[in-house]
Amino acid sequence: MPPPGRGLPGYVKSFGKGEYMIDQKALQDALDNPRQIMTDARLIHNIVNNKQEGFILREIKKSGIYDSLGLRNEDTLLRINDYNISNLENALQAFTALRGMDSVQLDIIRSGTKMTMTYQIR
Repeated sequence: MPPPGRGLPGYVKSFGKGEYMIDQKALQDALDNPRQIMTDARLIHNIVNNKQEGFILREIKKSGIYDSLGLRNEDTLLRINDYNISNLENALQAFTALRGMDSVQLDIIRSGTKMTMTYQIR
């Protein structure tokens, strides 16, 4: 997997398989602009058995938050920390809840495989 942070040097650094360090100020700057979070990628409802299970990421903007976190087009974002991403409201609540946190876990599906990406915020 290519390392995260290709869009914003120093924003996210890899320190192990699925383990990353994210710059606290850069994350806070991104969280201060919820509109940007919602426009840095196209979020498509992922419907499984007539129930929404996260969002498929498409058209990820280079240097945007999703690109910087190492997410790719066609990844499905399922969960942020303790928040299931079952609708847009939950997704925004999950991003807002990141304020003041010292770590973040993203549960995603990539190429049919579930995985967890863990970020330490420093």
